[in-house]
Amino acid sequence: MLNDPAEIAAVLGALHGCETIAVELLVDPSVLEQRIRLRDSGVRLVEHLAFLDAYDAEGAEARADAVIDVDDQSPAQVAREVLGVAGW
Repeated sequence: MLNDPAEIAAVLGALHGCETIAVELLVDPSVLEQRIRLRDSGVRLVEHLAFLDAYDAEGAEARADAVIDVDDQSPAQVAREVLGVAGW
């Protein structure tokens, strides 16, 4: 999960010469917290919950080429939508 524009720029810079698209997946914070708690434990859970607290959904448009709302979508649906945005 990248939220810092400098981190995003570093990743895109490392892929210089490659065609890239940054896609931000938006989800309701309570849904995301539930998913994180189901998936993670220990230190990883603490780190990801701290990231969630610092997350700025308002900046999504500035960070990404495309923004997709994924609240009610399955992983397969999200993957199809990302591939569509990418032109695949």
